[in-house]
Amino acid sequence: QPELTAQLGPLATTTFSPPPSAPVSEEEQRIDADPPPRVWRVVAPSHTPPAWVVGKLVHEALRRWTFPDAANIESRLRPTAVASGLTDEAIIREALREARRLLERFRAHPLFAEMDAASERHHEIPYVLGGDIGVMDVLYRLPSGWAIADFKTDRVRDEAEMHDVIRNEGYESQIKRYADAAAAQLGERPRTLLVFLNVGGEVRAITPESDDPC
Repeated sequence: QPELTAQLGPLATTTFSPPPSAPVSEEEQRIDADPPPRVWRVVAPSHTPPAWVVGKLVHEALRRWTFPDAANIESRLRPTAVASGLTDEAIIREALREARRLLERFRAHPLFAEMDAASERHHEIPYVLGGDIGVMDVLYRLPSGWAIADFKTDRVRDEAEMHDVIRNEGYESQIKRYADAAAAQLGERPRTLLVFLNVGGEVRAITPESDDPC
C-alpha cells in the first residue's frame, strides 16, 4: 500500500501521522484492540476463538484488501492469529473460518463494489487532531466525494441491538472524530459509514448522521 502522502499529494501533511513524541508501532495502530495487541497466549474453551481475535483477522484482511478467494489468504492471516496469542491449531482454524465468513459476507454486499471501484482507497490511516490520536479503517474517494468506513465485527442479533452497541461503545462519536480529522486535512467533510459485518448473519452499514441503512 503506497504511503498516503504519495497518494494525496499536497493535501497530505503530518495531520495523518503520529507525532514524533508519541511513536506508534504498526501493531499498536490496530484500532479497537481489546485486549491490547501484545497477548502472548489465549486459552479459549471448546475451540471457540475470542471474538476480538476474529475481529483482528478481519481487519488485517481488509487492510490488505484480501478476500477468501485469494489463494494465500490463510497464510497471510495466520501470523496475526498467532501474534494475538492463539496456540491451539483447532482454535486457529476456527478463527480463520469465522473471519472468512465475515469477509465473504461483506464481499457480497453492494458496499464492497463501491469501495472496490473507488478512484483512491487508503487503509488504516493514523491521524492526529489536537490531542486525539486514532486510526481510520478506510478512507476512499468516489465521484461524489470522500468517504470513511469503519468496520465492526461485534456479533449482534438485530438492528435494535446494533444501535444499542453504537450508543454504548461510543462508535458514533468515534467516527465523527475521524471525519473531523479528515475534513481538517482534505478541505471537505467525508461521508461516514459504520459497517457492521455480523448483524443477525448480515451486513448493516449506516451513516450515523442520517441513521440511513445501506
